[in-house]
Amino acid sequence: MKTKKERLLVVFVTAITVALIAAGCFVEFEGDFAVAPPYGGGFSGKKTGSSKGYAGDVSVELTLKDGKITAVDVTHNETPNFGGVLIDKAKPLIIEYNSFVAVDGLSGATKTKNALIAAGNAALSGL
Repeated sequence: MKTKKERLLVVFVTAITVALIAAGCFVEFEGDFAVAPPYGGGFSGKKTGSSKGYAGDVSVELTLKDGKITAVDVTHNETPNFGGVLIDKAKPLIIEYNSFVAVDGLSGATKTKNALIAAGNAALSGL
């Protein structure tokens, strides 16, 4: 049986490990991008695309009005505290810059980020 000191040491080491992992996976925006021009000669409607992420498919549904992205809906099974955070931070950037290029300026959750960009580009292809 472990002593009280050994149990406290295990709890302390576990807490430090979790804190270091969380700090290393913090999602932050690093970039300055130009707003993309309207898509498809002013296309209005919805477009969808998907790509393989870390934990399955990342599917994107874009709503466009006059070629500008006005809404981004993402369906995924990514880890909520890592990939999910990245997706939540990416949505307003996609709308603001009318592009998925700004998503590349997010750090962390690389596989999810790449899947989101690929899904967005698939949705916009052909416009």
